[in-house]
Amino acid sequence: MKAIDTDGDGAISKAEADAWFNKLDTNRDGKIDKAEMDAHRKATMAERHARMQAAFDEKFKAADKNGDGALTKAEANAGLPHLAKRFDQLDANRDGKLTRDEIRAGMEKMHHGDRGPRGQAAPGGQPAPAAPGAPSSSGG
Repeated sequence: MKAIDTDGDGAISKAEADAWFNKLDTNRDGKIDKAEMDAHRKATMAERHARMQAAFDEKFKAADKNGDGALTKAEANAGLPHLAKRFDQLDANRDGKLTRDEIRAGMEKMHHGDRGPRGQAAPGGQPAPAAPGAPSSSGG
């Protein structure tokens, strides 16, 4: 609603609704079809992912006190405590540090690994643990 309520008054005026409609109606036929809605949804998700990624990168950089591009367990505990809870799980090479790549790979695995619908384990698989708060690189 915030994206449509451009004047921030907590209500959507006809002008705001018309502007939103016109934004989605890319072929200007006076209708919003499935393809236009899907394109809007995809663009919105990409924008959301980019914002989440930028916020995570900022938190990661702030937590990386020695500036080496990786987080020690102490840095993770101090700066990203939700991530620190999964530190050992995410530290793929067991070097005692988490890189952005390890975090992204771990998040991908947690979000897309053996889980079926609604986070349930796929047949023969184990349910993935809860996400530690870092965005995945796949948009979700």
